[in-house]
Amino acid sequence: MELRIIGTEKTIDIEYLGPNGTDDFGDIASNVIEYNEDDGVYEISQEDADWWEIYISTEIWFYEKLEELCDYYGLDYKEELEKIAKEYINFEDMDSHVSSWNLAIEDLEETMN
Repeated sequence: MELRIIGTEKTIDIEYLGPNGTDDFGDIASNVIEYNEDDGVYEISQEDADWWEIYISTEIWFYEKLEELCDYYGLDYKEELEKIAKEYINFEDMDSHVSSWNLAIEDLEETMN
């Protein structure tokens, strides 16, 4: 999704691919983006854009790392993902996800070593 940083002319593209392969960023971040009717563009603050870029890149890293560990140790990816979701992820607090993903991977690596 192309967005303009509020108060600037700088535009960025933030993409969040959902399970169906489409860009779902506008849906999941609707509380931090605004439509500027005068200019016909969606806008986001620099702070929120930075937060989302970290969130998305860490989420991608998490899924890739989990898949790598499951392949290496012969674990079932879906089962491990469900276990991590139950034990680590607070779905009401997206701010905690990045640290939770990191902790889940660290714990899985420790358990398997």
